Amino acid sequence: ARTGAPWASLLVNALLLGILATAGSVARATSVGGFLDVPHFLPPVLALVVLRRRQEAGPEFSTPRPELVVPVALGASALLVVATGISGALGGVAWLAAGLVGHRLARLRP
Repeated sequence: ARTGAPWASLLVNALLLGILATAGSVARATSVGGFLDVPHFLPPVLALVVLRRRQEAGPEFSTPRPELVVPVALGASALLVVATGISGALGGVAWLAAGLVGHRLARLRP
């Protein structure tokens, strides 16, 4: 694809969204979406923690009151994972696994 997005991953994601939509489960969509918010949010927060501990955080990593913001962000992430419940976690992990499979399949093609 021109944008670099693997087509198989996009198709698998569309298929999963279609299945979720036809099942009519707004609660499940919310819990899976809540779970999936955490994996893309945590790496930047954890990188900030590591940089601050190494004291390599420059002005581009300026965070107001990091002693308050970082623990609140980590706590909110943990709370979000717990609040999604087992079905949200299982759905989110399945979603990520399906995306990984789609990505791997797309890379097999020349």
